[in-house]
Amino acid sequence: MTDLHYIPFAQVDPLTLLPVLNESPIREHLVQHALFDADSVRGWAAGKAQADQQPGCRTRVILQAGHVVGWCGIQREGKDHELAIVLAQASWGCGPAVFRQLIAWAREFGHQEVVLHLLDSRREYRFLTRLATHTGRTRLLGRDFTTYRIAVGRLGY
Repeated sequence: MTDLHYIPFAQVDPLTLLPVLNESPIREHLVQHALFDADSVRGWAAGKAQADQQPGCRTRVILQAGHVVGWCGIQREGKDHELAIVLAQASWGCGPAVFRQLIAWAREFGHQEVVLHLLDSRREYRFLTRLATHTGRTRLLGRDFTTYRIAVGRLGY
């Protein structure tokens, strides 16, 4: 049903990400910034492609039924490896499948722990709280986040 494919940023025209990144429901849950335009999305996508080259990191554009529906990745955030998932509203039901894929990549890299920061506009997720070894508040880029520290080896999938 989900039919998800994960494509390196370098293999995708960054302009195809504009509708997802500028979607109003998505922006409610991201750090506030100006709408993306052709130039800014190219620079942002180049940064994600660069992050993909770092050891233990992988960033991908997500396709569903051949259409760009978001992006995800494991990227460096300070000393931690952070999980990121951004999906178009129509694909929000795919979040658990994307999460499982990220955990599989984290295992592949040998990560013991990963972090997931969700902006304070998001409710607390009980399933993440159950998975986390620690849940707390973090202040990043002037905003409050709920941070989940997840032991990769504890997960059964």
